[in-house]
Amino acid sequence: VIGEYAVVYGGNAVLVPVPHLARATVIEDGLNQLTIRTKTTRRTPLLEALASEPLLSAVVETLDCANELQSLSISLDTSEFYSTRQKLGLGSSAALTAALVKALRPRLPRSEQLTLAISAHRQFQAGRGSGADVALAVEAAPISFRTGYPPLPYPLPEDLHMLAIWSGKAASTT
Repeated sequence: VIGEYAVVYGGNAVLVPVPHLARATVIEDGLNQLTIRTKTTRRTPLLEALASEPLLSAVVETLDCANELQSLSISLDTSEFYSTRQKLGLGSSAALTAALVKALRPRLPRSEQLTLAISAHRQFQAGRGSGADVALAVEAAPISFRTGYPPLPYPLPEDLHMLAIWSGKAASTT
């Protein structure tokens, strides 16, 4: 992410996705179970998880889909966002929000998925954040982003070379 701090204050940002994916799988099987895989794996009855998983709760509330959960099993996987046991700080909550909205509302146009995902993620973050990381996760391609505007494709030059360096310490951009 380039410009992640400027975008929090209304500036423009150019964002490039990293090769780490959050996965959300929804199965209509009547088991009503949530499986979460991060650096460990745990299973919880889905309706109980709404009380203990604020991101899931924010998405379910935003999509107004609590009644649908009775017949579903949901699997959430953000294990690619961890290096051994340490979170890398690459936007796993934004990526997971986007993946969950797409899994629960696969037929919606991408622009509507984006609006819902940004709304749910803002609720999860108590109104903070620009939405840039969510937009990047929904689009899954380089974008130019400014809060309040739709993301624009940002094709990168073929001869562009980038190097990402991780300090080894997570930091907040909100």
